Amino acid sequence: MTKIKNLFSTPKKAAITVVCAVAVLAVGIFGTVSAVQAFAEGSSIGAENAQNFAFADAGIDPVTAKNVRTEFDFEQGQFVYEVEFVVDGTEYEYWIKASDGSVVKKQQEIVTADGSNAVVSAKITMDQAKEAALADAGLKLSDVTFTKEKLDLDDGISVYELDFYAGNTEYEYEIYADSGNIYSKSKEPYNGKTPGATKAPDAKSTEAPKSTASPSASAAPGGQGQSAQSGGSTQQNQPAQNGGSSTQQGQPAQSGGS
Repeated sequence: MTKIKNLFSTPKKAAITVVCAVAVLAVGIFGTVSAVQAFAEGSSIGAENAQNFAFADAGIDPVTAKNVRTEFDFEQGQFVYEVEFVVDGTEYEYWIKASDGSVVKKQQEIVTADGSNAVVSAKITMDQAKEAALADAGLKLSDVTFTKEKLDLDDGISVYELDFYAGNTEYEYEIYADSGNIYSKSKEPYNGKTPGATKAPDAKSTEAPKSTASPSASAAPGGQGQSAQSGGSTQQNQPAQNGGSSTQQGQPAQSGGS
């Protein structure tokens, strides 16, 4: 007890004692946190799975992602994977919960031509935006084919841009990324390669051989005509032979003369 009192006998000793105590406590806490973090990371979903959860939520093909970076961290009272990547001029930032892969936070930034970033925020997912567009169009997901799915800025407003077609009609929607309401919409005849459009040229190409076959059918009589012509040429040759026989017929004429 006397030794402890001596540590605080003077202001200088007291200050040194407090600093040392804080340092020891900090080392102990840091060691404990590191141990806890190492255990949490070891029992988590893993960095690769965290990336896949982020890619799936963004609705992109992992092959197209560039500059992918993943870091295990402790944020807002929970362990998360911070996943960042760039696709088609858009930078994505995700916080993926390390225990189950759910999205804790996400943000997108459009990389502009001058190299600056414009933040694009979204409170609804891409799937929710699709549901809103399809509900307004009176269609089901199984009825349509999407040709464009993108979160973008329109006059500084975060919107989901969705293009899809059903049958011979193409739809274009812009959905508010914060509320799911419709920002703009339009539809027009679809001029893409639908199954019907693909079959039409085949029908024409099928008719072409028929039209070709018809002349060939008429060519058959023509062939008979050629046979007739051959017969005619035979008849023409016969007079030549008759000419020879006329020489023979001339012999009686000579005998008549004699």
